[in-house]
Amino acid sequence: MKSLSNPLTVQKIEQITQALPAYTPLLTMADYEQGLLGVSLYYCFYARYSGDDSYFTQAEKHFDEAMTLMGPDHFVKRFKQDYVCNEYLSLGRYLEYCLKHHFLEMDTNHFLGNTDELISDHLQRRSKVGDLDLFGGVLHAGHYFYARMNSSPSVRSQLEQVIDCIDSWARYDSQGGAYWQSPTLKNAVYLGLSHGSGMILAFLAAMHEAGIRTQQTRRLLQAGSQFVLSQQRSHPLGLFPLIAGDAVEAKQFSQCYGDLGTAFGLFRASQVLTEDFALAQRVDDILSQCCQRSIADGCTPDATITYGAAGLAAVFDDLYRRSGHIRYQAAAQDWYSQIMSYDQGGPYAGFHNRFSSESNEFMQISLGWGITGIGISLMQYVRKDLPTLDGLLMTI
Repeated sequence: MKSLSNPLTVQKIEQITQALPAYTPLLTMADYEQGLLGVSLYYCFYARYSGDDSYFTQAEKHFDEAMTLMGPDHFVKRFKQDYVCNEYLSLGRYLEYCLKHHFLEMDTNHFLGNTDELISDHLQRRSKVGDLDLFGGVLHAGHYFYARMNSSPSVRSQLEQVIDCIDSWARYDSQGGAYWQSPTLKNAVYLGLSHGSGMILAFLAAMHEAGIRTQQTRRLLQAGSQFVLSQQRSHPLGLFPLIAGDAVEAKQFSQCYGDLGTAFGLFRASQVLTEDFALAQRVDDILSQCCQRSIADGCTPDATITYGAAGLAAVFDDLYRRSGHIRYQAAAQDWYSQIMSYDQGGPYAGFHNRFSSESNEFMQISLGWGITGIGISLMQYVRKDLPTLDGLLMTI
């Protein structure tokens, strides 16, 4: 049932749904973050949201169209971390997600058998250069194989390779804190969920919970958490640097960058290191401050999943489900409600992301940076029984 308490949100969902067909041709890649698999996922959600199963036909249509765009002949490198393999990494996560939530039924092992081999080769190549990035790097492969675990338990061996790579590329400060450089990003030391410590801590916690290399992951979680906490600052809008050593100032506050992603990694570490009461207290204090953040701070540039209000809502919702703490539920609902505050009217159903619409118009439509993801998030806000996006976001 749709909530009647959010009529403007319900209207906006319909506006996005009606606008999407005209914009879909702008998406010329397959993956779910910036391509047609994201549109397919939108129609899966809309079918469940509206109760109209005919939209699953639209989802299947866009899935089939996405399959025609797979491979090197259609690949477009838009970012430094883009590789042909990224679309296969995305495909696996998309398919396992849809199987889990009964959106599209298929034998993922049959569909992804060759893809597993391709991703294993990619994992080995990126491991050699220490590229741990969540976009095209070792952790991207890690999230893929984590998604595949229920369907193919044998992928645990690849997950062990990811842990070994994290271990071998760890660097240590004078106090024994572990950090990781990003070779595709000028060897900078990031702290968040997209390229840095938050990303690695969250993944290691998931591996520990899965019973994979528990002693090794615990050791790395201890050292990694120690380094992150050593970087904490007193600026209320920038508790941590985005990159170690950057200016003490207000920072972007989003899923991709900023304090919440860093804090999420620490929180996941604290769920494993339960005997470390000092860590638990530090994490509680940091997240308490994150819960006080708002759109008025001016640090959240748009409504999107990657850089905006929708992504923050999803991370807080994840924290609530893992902890049961109502303050995270309240923060999630606040950020969901703030999505509509970014409606400026005009094209793209009124939403405009932080990128130039002329040079990157596809991003205005995409799941990660545009109205496809915003629409799904609004549906989740209206209908609490819809699936979360766990397994498709940066959190794990």
